[in-house]
Amino acid sequence: MPVRNINTPIESDRYYHIFNRGNGSLNLFYTPNNYQYFLNQYSKYLGPYCDTLAYCLLPNHFHLLIKTKRRISDSNTVGKVVSEHFRRLFITYSQAIKKQNGIKGSLFSRPFKRLLIEDEDYLKYVTFYIHHNPVKHGLSEQFLNYRFSSYQALTSSLPTNLNRRLVLDLFGGKENFLSFHNYYHEEKKALMLE
Repeated sequence: MPVRNINTPIESDRYYHIFNRGNGSLNLFYTPNNYQYFLNQYSKYLGPYCDTLAYCLLPNHFHLLIKTKRRISDSNTVGKVVSEHFRRLFITYSQAIKKQNGIKGSLFSRPFKRLLIEDEDYLKYVTFYIHHNPVKHGLSEQFLNYRFSSYQALTSSLPTNLNRRLVLDLFGGKENFLSFHNYYHEEKKALMLE
């Protein structure tokens, strides 16, 4: 498989896997309120420019699956606007966490990573990969129960900032979404036993 460009330019109406970690593997999240604050600030800064399909926040890193909106017609401008709003998110969040914990220096690694996703099958797999991350890193035995991921919001009927319809339509409905996640989860468990 060819090496993917993790700093690909951001364009309008495209899917991206966005991820970043704490500088020097520092934690980004220390309390449950930190996770919620990050999500609130993310919605504030990026909500107008991106549909969010999936997310997972772990103590020292995060993953987001987004689709950029057609809000900005100039394809060259959308990348600058989205990147600028991620920068604002990181600054706002960093200031709060550094003040809370007395941390000095940069909280986030730079630049944030992004992968363009052009294939529907890969888009489905990345959705699973993001939700499975707590299991991969030993934070949970079941991704279904991990509190700081989008899985529960996508499978419930409660209001959410996620574009639930877009995600479930991608999988052909909620039942297929659940089946896909369960199948790959069992496959990963089987591989770990071999």
